[in-house]
Amino acid sequence: MRLLWWAAVLVLVTAASQPAEAFKYDFLHGVASGDPLSDSIVLWTRITHRFEPETTKVRWVVLDRTGAEVASSTALATASSDFTIKVIVDGLLPATEYTYFFEAVDGDGGSRSPTGNFRTLPDPSAHVERAKFAVFSCSNWGFGHFNAYDAATRMLNHIDFWIHLGDYYYEYGPETYPSRAQAVRPRGLEPDHEAVSLEDYRLRHATYRLDPDLQRLSASAALVAIWDDHEVADNQFSTGAHNHDPETEGNFTARRDSAIRAYHEWLPTRSGKIGDEDYVGDRYFRELKIGNLASMFVLETRMLNRTNPDEVDGGDLMGGTASMLAAAAVEDVRNLPEEVEKSLVERRDFLEGYRRRENKTLLSWEELRWIERQTRTSAESLVTWQLFAQQIVMADIAFADLDRAADLVDASRAAGWREQIDNATCSNGARAVSFSPAPFMKENFMKEVDLSARDCLSMRAGWLHGKLKIPYNLDMWAGYLAERERFYEATARATRNMVVYSGDSHNSWASNLRDKDGNIIAAEVAGTSVSSAGIETFVPFLSADLMSAGFLAANPDLLYANTEKRGFFVVDLTHETHRATYVSVDQVETRDYKAFCEARLEYDSVGVGQRREKGMRLLSGEHCDFGGPREGPADRKEAGVGSQYWVAAPFVITSAILIMLVPGLVLWKRRSARKRERYIAMMEMSLEEQQEL
Repeated sequence: MRLLWWAAVLVLVTAASQPAEAFKYDFLHGVASGDPLSDSIVLWTRITHRFEPETTKVRWVVLDRTGAEVASSTALATASSDFTIKVIVDGLLPATEYTYFFEAVDGDGGSRSPTGNFRTLPDPSAHVERAKFAVFSCSNWGFGHFNAYDAATRMLNHIDFWIHLGDYYYEYGPETYPSRAQAVRPRGLEPDHEAVSLEDYRLRHATYRLDPDLQRLSASAALVAIWDDHEVADNQFSTGAHNHDPETEGNFTARRDSAIRAYHEWLPTRSGKIGDEDYVGDRYFRELKIGNLASMFVLETRMLNRTNPDEVDGGDLMGGTASMLAAAAVEDVRNLPEEVEKSLVERRDFLEGYRRRENKTLLSWEELRWIERQTRTSAESLVTWQLFAQQIVMADIAFADLDRAADLVDASRAAGWREQIDNATCSNGARAVSFSPAPFMKENFMKEVDLSARDCLSMRAGWLHGKLKIPYNLDMWAGYLAERERFYEATARATRNMVVYSGDSHNSWASNLRDKDGNIIAAEVAGTSVSSAGIETFVPFLSADLMSAGFLAANPDLLYANTEKRGFFVVDLTHETHRATYVSVDQVETRDYKAFCEARLEYDSVGVGQRREKGMRLLSGEHCDFGGPREGPADRKEAGVGSQYWVAAPFVITSAILIMLVPGLVLWKRRSARKRERYIAMMEMSLEEQQEL
């Protein structure tokens, strides 16, 4: 008993001997704003302390451009919301720029967050000449650095907001996607296993929020976000997910609700009960009104009513075809045995019927009715553009027709492409050049390598899919054709000037969309990933120009395809024209990157009562420029690295020893100690150490 008493005294004396800064609160995860309205914004931060109390009071302040305070108050960070803070600020002016910050009230005071910026939307009834925003999707920690975020922050002089279309983070453990061998950042991912529980998802968010490029972009403008599948589990649908095993991972609904709760805790969203611990809620479709210029509808296509996308071949169509070829011992895809050709045609016809099934859904009836009602109101209010931000590619994209691509180019180029095709399908033996620039494949980049039997089968399956016009992926609207028609019908009053934004596929696609009668009713701009690997990693033996040409040859309404670059796109909107610019970064392996304008497309508006005659068009190269510096300096500093994060080494060591000596002695409520230590350890690393992550 005397030992316990002396232990307690020693700990208290040790604590008292530490400088006041030991009890300073910090903002390791930066700040963010989101879901802007004409008079309101959501502000977000997270307070961090090595020994977190039950509650922490934080003051928030909003300033106008002159530096005058226009709103302020206090909020409590509590354990029930993982010490995140979200506040809704009302009473703001329309179309106005503001800055904001947070500061700790408890502790020794003086702790202040980075400063953030946001702009409110225009008044819904106002005449608005122009809007500009950037669109991102699919940011995977392991696959590379978030250079696209940095490029947008540095190179865009002004954006009204930025959009993330989902896969904001990935649920996988460090051995899955990517594997450790594939990972650019093989260390630092927390938790060190797949996220399943509420604590897991919170920790995964916290890890991503340590990324300096995400922090800078988040501080620069308001975020409009919607989840895709990896915020919960790969290929999620309403009642389960491809990457969920009830036997080992428990009840799916509980997992989904935990993921949604963490999502709303860690992002500046309006959904959920702000200030209450109940953040569980998946009804998150909503509308942003940009004056009379545009109505933007953010759709939810994953959680509410999506039917299973993986009923055929577990979602791996090429794998299913490859298995058929293996069973029939096919080696020459240009001379198929009659029975194999018949089976493949039957497979194509089955897939065509499957994707047209009426019972395959993406949207709930509530959401469809909401879309119909809101788009009708927008069109009747003479709003020029109706924009749809959602997760998955809407165009009907068949796999690349490689032979047709070779037929459409000059003879010298065609000869090289045909040689690639023959080599990739193992028609000239099992050797081919690897064209993939992916970091984990760079060792063989532009070198001739041996193809495995699996490689040969996969490439042959891809070649056949192009010939048979089999869809590239059924986990897109192409796998839900009846549902797409229901969506088109719901938006019939708004199809005069409709544009769809999509993510998910990790590659860039720009298409004209047609209704069942063949009329162009919309344009689609689908963006590539921030860092996640694309087609170039599973079809590495065909060059990017051949793959893009093959997709264009197979899909007449596809205007642009880029199958190897990471990046984002920027939308510059006027009443006359919707202009989309694809921006790519040359690599994600290090932070020493260059950014390029890859392509620009324009889609002109048509007036009330006019019939649309022209679709979106791809502009020539000289029109592709976005201004600003083109290089992201490799030596840019990590967010938050510096002396502000005090290291209480003697105190921590003493406390650890005492805790080992006196089990059960509770001096502070130590919540997720391992997590906090790793946060701070990461922030205290040298720049060189962090760049190795």
